[in-house]
Amino acid sequence: MNIDEKISVEDSNMLSELPNCVLINILTKLKVTEMVRTCILSKRWIKLWIFVPCLRFNYSEFRDLERFENFVSSFLRLRDNSTDLASFSLSHRESESDCVTMWIDYVLKHNPKKLHVELKECGHVHLPDVFFTCEFLEDVYLDLEIKGDKEEIKPDKVYLPRLKKLYFGYVSFNGDYLEKLLIGCPMLESFSMFECDLNVKKISFRTLKNLSIVSKCSVSDPVLESLEFSGFMSDSTKLKEMSKVTKANISVYQSEDGDFDYNHELLVGLLGVEDLSMDCVCFKHRHIEEPIEWLNCKRLKKIDILYFGGDCELNRFVGLLWEATRGIYQVQIILDKIC
Repeated sequence: MNIDEKISVEDSNMLSELPNCVLINILTKLKVTEMVRTCILSKRWIKLWIFVPCLRFNYSEFRDLERFENFVSSFLRLRDNSTDLASFSLSHRESESDCVTMWIDYVLKHNPKKLHVELKECGHVHLPDVFFTCEFLEDVYLDLEIKGDKEEIKPDKVYLPRLKKLYFGYVSFNGDYLEKLLIGCPMLESFSMFECDLNVKKISFRTLKNLSIVSKCSVSDPVLESLEFSGFMSDSTKLKEMSKVTKANISVYQSEDGDFDYNHELLVGLLGVEDLSMDCVCFKHRHIEEPIEWLNCKRLKKIDILYFGGDCELNRFVGLLWEATRGIYQVQIILDKIC
């Protein structure tokens, strides 16, 4: 045995002498396939991987989807069933199998704190009832881009007392189900929705600090601190009771049959904003002649506006914007024009 082999054996023995909790923590840094391969190192390592509480499965690490699905199913079946999951992350695509629903159901029954699921072009996925009553969840990211109709979120009961961060992508809410969900999350601080179908008129929060939403609806939150709002303009698109918002990014677009007589109502709630970014698609030429009455943000320090129009319209708009912000101390105006 040469000197390199001796050093390798000695290092391996020293590693194996560490406590189980340390070894398991080391395993959490590995890919799941590498994690399982450690069972060949020595008898000490044979079953350590089954106790790992943090799991990340990504289809891109496998040659084909069938191998990936078989691996995940086998892994979850063989792991120690009495060990809770601190976090679970899944990235999958182009699957017609119902295995994803079964995996999520398994994970939720093992008290996870963090759940991250990202699906692309998969078949129908159903969120089990246990998802809405998992008391240990603190951070949830669900991007469910499935084939056909979007997954409709309609819980019978919601109790997520520890949930602080929630992201939904490509799902739908009807009736009062969104309100029921939010009421069941008393500790929620950050809420994001992307490409979701919202058949609701109003969203209200009481504990939220950060909101990112792409939709048309009325939003109110007296304690919100940062806001990112994007969607199509309508007479129901309003931001109310948001005096604590200091940073906002607003993008509003015109629908085919829409109009933009609601600008003043859209921003009327942002009285305390200091840093405001806007995509001003909502300014028609006829509005350029009118005072910018909606800009009533007395604490404004910076306004960054992406403006659509010609040079003549831009000059008139700058003049009106300057008049509207004249009483504000050291306001910074940044204009980006798109013709």
